[in-house]
Amino acid sequence: EYSEDKDSENILVKIGGAPSLIQDEESYYKELEEHGFFFFSCR
Repeated sequence: EYSEDKDSENILVKIGGAPSLIQDEESYYKELEEHGFFFFSCR
């Protein structure tokens, strides 16, 4: 059920380690950018 609760937040939690990627890492970023997401790298 969809709720417009102003107090709830979507939180991304990173727990140590690197994710296992099924596809090439670049393909994930390309698809997300096509949907309007942008990233900056701190490497």
